[in-house]
Amino acid sequence: PFLMFAALVEELQQLDNDGVTERLRNLELERRRIEAETSALISLAQARRVPRDDGHHGVAGWLRANLNWSGVQVAGAKKVAGLLDQHEVVGDALLAGHVGTAQVAELARAARNPRCGSEIGDVLDILLEHGEQLPFDDFRRVVRRWESLADEDGAALDDESNEDHRTAALHERDGAIDLTASGGSALTTAELPGIIGHFAQANHPKAVAARTTFHP
Repeated sequence: PFLMFAALVEELQQLDNDGVTERLRNLELERRRIEAETSALISLAQARRVPRDDGHHGVAGWLRANLNWSGVQVAGAKKVAGLLDQHEVVGDALLAGHVGTAQVAELARAARNPRCGSEIGDVLDILLEHGEQLPFDDFRRVVRRWESLADEDGAALDDESNEDHRTAALHERDGAIDLTASGGSALTTAELPGIIGHFAQANHPKAVAARTTFHP
């Protein structure tokens, strides 16, 4: 194997500097094409239940057994395959080499965001354009900024729902106060413990005096 690699190195050394750059770019395009095809095969295997025919309960075990992939590789490949299966426009961009595997992995991560991932289809055309034109770090900032804005809307809806369904009840149980409450906004959640703490602190001297009376 080492002799084979040495032969490859010797072959590559025959390239001029422009040839090295061109070879590298061609390899990256091939990597993107292979990633797109691999994702398509994973989706096909899931649809046809190929893992079961191969003696596995799911696609994760099938991938580990056939490719000796790590858990991280399996999880990442499943996310990308799911994204491409649901949004063919991403597969088209990857297959054509317009975006890289890192950009697609970042989109796949955002698509799994439980609060806003389902909305990513509405902005994929724009995000893919950014993925093609921007350096990766800048592209990642764009994606996460979109997540922040989309999640902000979701958080507002959650707050509204919590406000609409807030409850509170005060009962007497065996001579003591039984207070239960749920729901409300984030502001209420932040303020209420402080209010209760304030009155608890104000009543602390009385509690200490009463305990001293009964337990001098």
